[in-house]
Amino acid sequence: GIYLDIIILDERSFMRSSIDKVILPTITDRRGKLIQISSVNGRNSFYKDFLRYRKLMEDGDTNFFALDLNVLDTRVIPSDELELIKKNMSEEEYRQEYLNEFSAD
Repeated sequence: GIYLDIIILDERSFMRSSIDKVILPTITDRRGKLIQISSVNGRNSFYKDFLRYRKLMEDGDTNFFALDLNVLDTRVIPSDELELIKKNMSEEEYRQEYLNEFSAD
């Protein structure tokens, strides 16, 4: 098999849940890192992983880090632009896509 030091999975919430079982063996023997980045896509395996990693981090496990930033936290989109975006999508879509709310589905 292959051996990797770091793997970055972008838009992880849109991948099958079995991806971890395939990916983890490629980094375990080298004490590699797995970074999962995603917008939300309902309460799927990414959601469960996020909650688990956040709990481990809160309990002091330095091997895990979980961070949730939404558009209001980052301020990368001006408020007038956000207002325009809100007018062109449903409330649920906006909450999921821009506020990272897992329960918005």
